[in-house]
Amino acid sequence: MTGLGGLPAMRPDQHSSPPSSPVSPGAAAGIIRARVVIITGIGDGLFVYDGAAAAGNLAESIAAVAGTDQYGNSYLAGITSYNNDGIININGGLMSVWPV
Repeated sequence: MTGLGGLPAMRPDQHSSPPSSPVSPGAAAGIIRARVVIITGIGDGLFVYDGAAAAGNLAESIAAVAGTDQYGNSYLAGITSYNNDGIININGGLMSVWPV
């Protein structure tokens, strides 16, 4: 099936479906669906938690420099994934893997 101009039909996640009313950011919103997400501010990076934001629940981080988040989780500089199997980090064009 093709879309406009002979292009493939749009996937469901590519359709524009803005909410019927404004949704405030925060835990109540649950899901952000957007083509572009811009995060700006005076923070140290972008942090994703597995479950509640708490010590031991850091799952992903993107940060310019290494540090510790407000919950006591240490994070690495670069793009990093943390899980029970190990840590994968991309920083300065290098990918590093540390098994747990």
